[in-house]
Amino acid sequence: MKKLLVITLSLAVVFAALSISAFAAFEKTITYEGQFADVSDTAWYAPSVKTCYEIGLINGASATSFNPQGMFTLAEAATIAARMHNIYGGGDGKIPAGEGAWYNGAVNYCIENGIFNKGEFTDFTRYATRAE
Repeated sequence: MKKLLVITLSLAVVFAALSISAFAAFEKTITYEGQFADVSDTAWYAPSVKTCYEIGLINGASATSFNPQGMFTLAEAATIAARMHNIYGGGDGKIPAGEGAWYNGAVNYCIENGIFNKGEFTDFTRYATRAE
């Protein structure tokens, strides 16, 4: 029993350390100063908007709008996935733009890095489902 407890506690410490070091890759690169007029300081999601903006995952719908009530497209999901993967791997989260649509660079990055397969999605302007 004592051995099982020691192993369990050791694994817990290792997993906690891995979690902390993984999160350390996501550092604040910009300051959020209430730029999004449609995100109230008292909104339940305001801290998450601030964090995602400051670590470079989400830029907002425009310079002054976040669109918190809007729908989430596959293009936006691919962009966030590409940025997260890039930052986690030691990058700065900046994904080179591809030719054509604004999201093509992120889509290409996702395919090249095995986040999803080429042809798995055909319309990146459609809304993403929760499962996706």
